[in-house]
Amino acid sequence: MRLNKAITLIELVIVITVLGLSFAVLGNYIWQVVESFKLVAHRQDISTQAKLALDWLVRDIREIKAEGQFPCISEACVAKIVFTNVNDEEITYQLEEDKIMRNNSPLCLGVNNLQFTYRDEKNHVLNSGDNCLIDEQKGRVFSIGIDISFIQYGEPYSVYSLVTLRNMRMR
Repeated sequence: MRLNKAITLIELVIVITVLGLSFAVLGNYIWQVVESFKLVAHRQDISTQAKLALDWLVRDIREIKAEGQFPCISEACVAKIVFTNVNDEEITYQLEEDKIMRNNSPLCLGVNNLQFTYRDEKNHVLNSGDNCLIDEQKGRVFSIGIDISFIQYGEPYSVYSLVTLRNMRMR
């Protein structure tokens, strides 16, 4: 009696099908891992960019020049601030489309919202709605809240800081 050790066509088809399904599942898993890594890396990039922009804003706003007891702020709106720093440089921060601009140079991209909240020395909010501060209110600014918001991949992300003007003294 002779033993036939050949592989049948059905056995070959079954092995190829099992291998194909295994590679499809493994490939899908690898694709999901790569996409997750890209998402995390992109979020980290946005987070870093937002924190750097906020640090830059905080540093500049702390250096607002004071004339007597009043800060040199020429425009103070919800989404824009124009001021003179201690080096007598006029600095403008505003949101244009999806960029935070510092004197016409982009500081941060992909921004959904930039909002300034102006407060007096008793921590009362001076601005409401979309209004700009009037001159009398600008003179009472003691601290400024900065809120930068993003929406990436359908999820919101924001950074916030409350900055006390360095050259202001309690009145």
